[in-house]
Formats: sequence, C-alpha cells, structure tokens
Amino acid sequence: MAAGPSAWRVNNAVAYDALREQAGTLTALLLQCEQTPGEARDAVIALRAKINTVDGFDRTAVDAATAEIEGRIRELEGRP
Repeated sequence: MAAGPSAWRVNNAVAYDALREQAGTLTALLLQCEQTPGEARDAVIALRAKINTVDGFDRTAVDAATAEIEGRIRELEGRP
C-alpha cells in the first residue's frame, strides 16, 4: 500500500512544533511560579489537556493556542 500525500504542509508542522515548544516553556514557568505543588500540578494538567485537544491540522486553532500560551508566558515573566 503506497502512502498518499499528507494533509500537513511543512509550515503547519513547524507551527505545531512551536506550539509544543511554547507549552514546554509554559510548563517550566508554571512549575516555578505557582504557590503550591498542587496548584502547579493542576495548572500543568490543564495546560496539557488543552494542548491535547488542539487539532494539529487546524492551523487557526494551532495559532490561537500558541498566542494564548505566549500571552501566559509573558504574564508569568512580568512582560507586557
């Protein structure tokens, strides 16, 4: 059975990888910044649940999730 063309384009794969990388950065910040281990755990679980629901084939959803995560990173780092 021959493989057909992928629905993903190179730039979509790069965008999805960037989303995953930003999620990793946010995870590290959450673990450093939250008040208690329980709060940190809950924040990371919520983040991972959200990321797992993003359809990697939906570029709009990937871009929106990336923007949301980048905003949260800026907030935790104290940047506007």
